[in-house]
Amino acid sequence: MCEASLSAACGRGERADCRGSEIPREYTKLTIANGPRLAMVAAMIKTFTLVKKKPGLSDAEFFDRWMQHTKKWDLADHPYISLNRLIILGPDDPYTGMAENHWPDEASLVHAAGWYEKPEGKAHWADLCTFMDMDNSPTVRVRGEAEVSESKGIEVLLPLAKR
Repeated sequence: MCEASLSAACGRGERADCRGSEIPREYTKLTIANGPRLAMVAAMIKTFTLVKKKPGLSDAEFFDRWMQHTKKWDLADHPYISLNRLIILGPDDPYTGMAENHWPDEASLVHAAGWYEKPEGKAHWADLCTFMDMDNSPTVRVRGEAEVSESKGIEVLLPLAKR
């Protein structure tokens, strides 16, 4: 069903709620005269899409097509996305690659979901379907994030958001 909307792809129903009403918050380090402080700011929304290529494409052909699609379509159609990271995974992994996207806020994600219902959004989706198995490429949304290292300990980048 390659004509599914982004709202369906952005979670496949139960996997993620891309239209949640609560905007998560994250802590940002600020440097001030008395040393670093933590401040609460509106968080960007991160999504990851695990992607599968269409049969018959080599990994190199798929990756080139994916990069060209992102440059031509995504940069123009979703200019508010601050990051489009495309990653090719190992040859024995169940998915060919993974996309990481950073959305500035909830409104931009909801706007994109609705945009895919319009003719230009459907054309964008149709192009994706020429090289990507969209029906088997789930998108998930980050609800919480932390970095853990020996040198810094535990840094909560995004406190766990409520469901």
